[in-house]
Amino acid sequence: MAKFKHIRLLTPVYNDVSIRLQDVENLQRRDLMISQTGIPVGTPSVECEFDEALAAPYIVGRAMEAEQNNKAINENQQASDEERKQIVDALIVDCMSDPGLQAARETVSIPVFGPREVCMHIAAMLGHRFSYIGIKSRNRPRIERHAATYGLLHHIASVRAVDLSVTDVTQGGQHKLHERIVEESIAAVEQDGADIILIGCTAFFGCEKIVGKALLDKGHDIPVINPIRTTIAYVAGLLDLGLSHSRRTYPFPPIKKRVGYDIPNTYNILNE
Repeated sequence: MAKFKHIRLLTPVYNDVSIRLQDVENLQRRDLMISQTGIPVGTPSVECEFDEALAAPYIVGRAMEAEQNNKAINENQQASDEERKQIVDALIVDCMSDPGLQAARETVSIPVFGPREVCMHIAAMLGHRFSYIGIKSRNRPRIERHAATYGLLHHIASVRAVDLSVTDVTQGGQHKLHERIVEESIAAVEQDGADIILIGCTAFFGCEKIVGKALLDKGHDIPVINPIRTTIAYVAGLLDLGLSHSRRTYPFPPIKKRVGYDIPNTYNILNE
């Protein structure tokens, strides 16, 4: 029997987005639980570098809270099986900007993943060149910088956008979203030469099915990647293999005074 796994989504916005769990509900099974938490302050969406910077400390804080909770449960010899299911085995930053990803990896021993990093690599494995269909055209330089960091810039056929806000999409703008993402995906294949479509926002629920059908109707049988579902499946596989990020690449932060942040030294959490 497969080992029980608990994956937690860290959604980097302050508003209630628990509806996102509905998009991944059918991925849960007897040996896999998916939970979610947001952050206490920040923005209702992450759409620029500034939003990323505001969210990052609180993503790290949520990761450290999970680490502390894991330690407390592991030390409780009387913990029930249900309480032990609350131990978090992996964290996923629920945003295609991957805010706070590298910092969170430094501060906790729990494996931490970002859907942009994971899905860009998967897209590059599934085809020669992929198109990234995101929120805003203004984000193209930011997306291409991430792709360059991941060594994948040469795999990008294009970066396109629906040019809608995340809040518009999450507050009932699904029809317009579906219309725009289909238009941009068809253009990405027919004009840019894309072999793969990567949905560029974790709030684009169910779009991969709509885009896939629209492309197929045009005679294009190509994969369309849902970022959060794909990342969860990928992470579950790594947990089964016992793989995590390298501590040599992501060493713990040095212990020193940090003024203004209600965040403990993670090294002390793990070793006190």
